[in-house]
Amino acid sequence: MKSDFDLLTSQFQHSLSTGEAREFVFKELLRQYLPPKLGVEKGIIISSVPDERPSKQIDIIIYDKLNTPTLYSAENLRIFPIEGVYAVIEVKSMLNNSTLSDALDNVRSVKQMTKRAFVPQGGVITKTFSLYGKQTSYFPVLGFIFSYSSIQDIKSLKDQIEGKDDLQNVEKNTDTVCILNRAIITNQTNEGMIVVSKEPNTKRGFMSTTDSLLLFYLLMMHVLPQAWMDPIKMTDYSQGVSFGTFEI
Repeated sequence: MKSDFDLLTSQFQHSLSTGEAREFVFKELLRQYLPPKLGVEKGIIISSVPDERPSKQIDIIIYDKLNTPTLYSAENLRIFPIEGVYAVIEVKSMLNNSTLSDALDNVRSVKQMTKRAFVPQGGVITKTFSLYGKQTSYFPVLGFIFSYSSIQDIKSLKDQIEGKDDLQNVEKNTDTVCILNRAIITNQTNEGMIVVSKEPNTKRGFMSTTDSLLLFYLLMMHVLPQAWMDPIKMTDYSQGVSFGTFEI
């Protein structure tokens, strides 16, 4: 992973702006190492709920590549329904108090969106997910931040994340932060297990390690390969569109 990361960086750092190159390199790395069923794109996420605002442009969206229709696709803009989104990642060149606050707000803006537009499924086999202390029939959105560098005081970043955590609605919180070659800010259960998602029974902590990218990948791989979704009910996204009168 490190060698691939370095190779991609050397190939694209001169042809793109610094911000674009760093987003592109990390996105390409994820495409290489995540299961093929998971798509990796930049874009905007919308909900079928009329009063829920679209997200800002999200640096990296991990979505169900096999079953998620793209609502709009252009060279620099793609729009995805929230139902098909499994995770979002904000990419930063430098993580400090200001950029961290912006990233936390962007992640939360997606995680508080409503997943509801699914085609009802029947039959013997049903699937539920257990995340954030709840049982749901859909896979909730995981929220991450990836940064190429940061201020020296990792604990202050961890404390800032804790200060903005919604303890009553843990599913709205950023889950894990990875700082390349420096540290990872993540979660530990009461039993001492490190987990990628911010669960009700976990505590925030950080680990200084030059292998932060590998650890981040391994933690994601505990959860993301299990993601699955019912078909999206696309008619819920056509509200306000008049198709004419149905006649018999």
